[in-house]
Amino acid sequence: MIEQRRLVRLGRSTLVVSLPADWVKKKGLKAGDVLTLVIDENFIKIVPHASSTSSTTTVVIKVVKRAEGLYRAIIASYIAGADMIRVEFEDSSLLLQVMKQIKMAINHLIGLEVVEQKPNYIVLQAFIGTAAQEPEELMKRIVGLIALMLDQLIKGEVGEEYLDELESEIDKLYRLALRTINASPEPDVLMVNLLTSLETASDTLIPMAKVIKEKRKEVLDILNIVLETINFLLSYEKGSNKIDEIDEKISVLEMMEGELEKRETDEKIKYRILLFIHNLKNALLMLHNMEIVETIRKSRDKVLVI
Repeated sequence: MIEQRRLVRLGRSTLVVSLPADWVKKKGLKAGDVLTLVIDENFIKIVPHASSTSSTTTVVIKVVKRAEGLYRAIIASYIAGADMIRVEFEDSSLLLQVMKQIKMAINHLIGLEVVEQKPNYIVLQAFIGTAAQEPEELMKRIVGLIALMLDQLIKGEVGEEYLDELESEIDKLYRLALRTINASPEPDVLMVNLLTSLETASDTLIPMAKVIKEKRKEVLDILNIVLETINFLLSYEKGSNKIDEIDEKISVLEMMEGELEKRETDEKIKYRILLFIHNLKNALLMLHNMEIVETIRKSRDKVLVI
């Protein structure tokens, strides 16, 4: 449902818009409740914060002897859907190590912040609900960043530092997507596998950029065809049932693998490109499987036509 509402001026510089009463009632919201704003270039999505509509999930992490594993524990707790993460430590000499691990985790996650700090514990809160964005939306954003990375690599216009920033953003979106999927009553395993293949593919682009450099022209045609496949994935709408087109793109990637194997190109360059293509192909296979599953669900007679 689409509604149009007028902006109302409140004070000198603040503009406000009212929320539909039926929606507020349905979500059980009241004045003072927290709302998450997912801000995009062309729209703002409003999502009730987890603590406003359901019980808060709190995870306690006790640091006893060393803090080296804290970063991974925070990441895992976030992915598992924790709203609050309480880090406890009795040994005050661990404070600097704990803070270092917490800062690193916050820098690699979307919407996680320190909200309380005491001599023997620190509390983190996730200010983004598990329903803030659909996994498909996050997947599209990841694919868009991969397309940008490969396009810049092909043109040779940017340095590794910029690619690092893009890859880091992909990691954040990947973890948010896993958090969202884990909160679902029926987690989509195929979507998890698709996202993992994409995230792994993005990890290969920076090592590829390091070895390709001035030899870019030797594999430019292959990279451009691979970029076309990524753009296909970017424009693809889940449930459109274009299984034949997905099969065709997989076949094209397999042809590129064979073509690259035959070329007298540096083996390091071959390895990096083949690794990227392999992970991209896995992502397409997962999309293919998702479309098959959707077709079977919709088919009364459970008949597939290929």
